[in-house]
Amino acid sequence: MAWEVLDGDGRRAFRAELDTDDAAWLRGRAWAIAVAVITLPYYWHTMPGRIHDRLVMARAALAG
Repeated sequence: MAWEVLDGDGRRAFRAELDTDDAAWLRGRAWAIAVAVITLPYYWHTMPGRIHDRLVMARAALAG
């Protein structure tokens, strides 16, 4: 959720509130990237809005 709906400041506040360690945060980033990668080919031609959202999510997760 952190990479799908929150901006950078929101993610930092969210992580601080959760008091999440580095390993858990990295797993969350990996899940966001995995969801985007799985979704892209499936919806590429049928749901451009979803593709856009998943690309934004993947870019945010890759950026940290």
